[in-house]
Amino acid sequence: MKNYWSTYLTWLIFVILWNFLFPGVEPIWDVVMAVILSYFSIQMKSLTNKLIIRKAMKIRTSRNYNSK
Repeated sequence: MKNYWSTYLTWLIFVILWNFLFPGVEPIWDVVMAVILSYFSIQMKSLTNKLIIRKAMKIRTSRNYNSK
């Protein structure tokens, strides 16, 4: 659940930055950027999940190796 909130907060911060840095753009570009940033947030979440799983597997393997 922590990963979900950190991903969501990252997306929200980037959307807010976009709106403050480019206040004069047409609303369609706000929507386009929100979708693009959402895609990158999903990719970031997927990457962090893979890294967490890889780290857990490494810890599990080292524990099994050390117990023999």
